[in-house]
Amino acid sequence: MFDELSKLKTPTDWGSHQFNVSLSSAFAWYTLGEQHFLASKVLLMECWYAKNELYTTYNEVTEFGYGTKEFDVLQKTYFYEPATLLFALSFENFLKGIWLKQNSKVLNKTGSFPKLLKTHDSKILANKCEIELTKEEEIMLKVLTLYSTWRGKYIIPLNQEENIELWESKYPLAFLLKKYPGDFIFPDEVKSLRMKISDKLNLSLL
Repeated sequence: MFDELSKLKTPTDWGSHQFNVSLSSAFAWYTLGEQHFLASKVLLMECWYAKNELYTTYNEVTEFGYGTKEFDVLQKTYFYEPATLLFALSFENFLKGIWLKQNSKVLNKTGSFPKLLKTHDSKILANKCEIELTKEEEIMLKVLTLYSTWRGKYIIPLNQEENIELWESKYPLAFLLKKYPGDFIFPDEVKSLRMKISDKLNLSLL
């Protein structure tokens, strides 16, 4: 290892080395995925508590002046969209880490991502990683893909057909908020899929 590092003389050498090492390191992808997961958890907790306070304390308030406590609470209820984007990126990075671990011996050092790593479709990634999904897990990954492709980044999707499909779908976009008894608990499909990912990576997810 140190012999290899001693050959790195220029920023170009280091940049190429870091790219290739990171591309083949499942642990690096797992670490980033866990960072996204924990960050999303913090935002979702804030969103949940604000939503609960809004409905129990300010249910008769019709105007929220800028800078007031009521306005601050209302703002936190909007954390759901960016939180779910981070949540989606978390699973995307976990799955890409698994795929890289499974295909490390056949990766070509071409200086660019393999085609599969350029997708945001988590269901495709799960299938490529040979993860057997329940119906609930499939629905969750379909929803997460919406957030990673556009829902958490743009106001509308890139084409009208996607927006129509979203309105016609029965998938609960706020699925992460459907199961809170006060403490922070994820839906069962989140926990079950993280267990499957943990087994594939041979790492313990928090």
